[in-house]
Amino acid sequence: MKSFSSEQVAKANKEFYNAVYNSYLQDEAYAYTDDIVTDVRRLLSLGASQSDSRDCFFDVACGSGFLSSHVIDMQLFASCHGVDISENQIKLYNERLHKKGGEGVVGDLATMDFGAKRFGMVAGYSVLHHFYDYSQILRRCWDILTPGGCMYFDFEPNANFKKTFNSLIRVRRMLSRQSQKLDSLEEVAEYHNNYSLGIAKDGLFDLFEGNFEIIEEGARFPGTTAGTILRLASKINPVFSPLFYFLIKKKK
Repeated sequence: MKSFSSEQVAKANKEFYNAVYNSYLQDEAYAYTDDIVTDVRRLLSLGASQSDSRDCFFDVACGSGFLSSHVIDMQLFASCHGVDISENQIKLYNERLHKKGGEGVVGDLATMDFGAKRFGMVAGYSVLHHFYDYSQILRRCWDILTPGGCMYFDFEPNANFKKTFNSLIRVRRMLSRQSQKLDSLEEVAEYHNNYSLGIAKDGLFDLFEGNFEIIEEGARFPGTTAGTILRLASKINPVFSPLFYFLIKKKK
């Protein structure tokens, strides 16, 4: 299996999402079905209702503003702050949301200086697996989350699923490369989808040293035929859940 550095993964994300910024949401429609969007809005609303501060929402690797647009639409927080490594995605974010209370900036979350700024809710959708060191990113997110605030991440690859079905996934990925000519930049950008066994949700919780309460956690399924089959299979055994989400609250 190939190995890459954090700099190479960050560079791949920057270049790939600068290239596909206009078509990304359409190309990834399986992650943005009506049912998924409805549930994401429910979880955002739940997180906001549980957050002690409704001042500012922080959108991790915000892209063109998928989460922020729903937060603004539902008037959940007074303002939204988004960060992404892609200049073109941030341009779209600000074109769509700046006049509505959203502010997008280009940057690397791992190295940005937030000073004393804190946020009432920190969230990301389908983003953790793009970071070479997602544990470091989560610690940064935890640091900028105000006590009593909520953290929400969604559509992340489930390590338990990937470990169980690793051989089948590798065969499917090989066939996908042959049929779709998957861009090598995209492969590296989705680092923990393609070059690791995904993300262990329970391991993530260890990062917060018990200083949190779980509001809700669950499985997520892509809007594909395979996703529908896996959803049915997961009712028999949860190992068939390919993706996960969690919403937690930081204790005071």
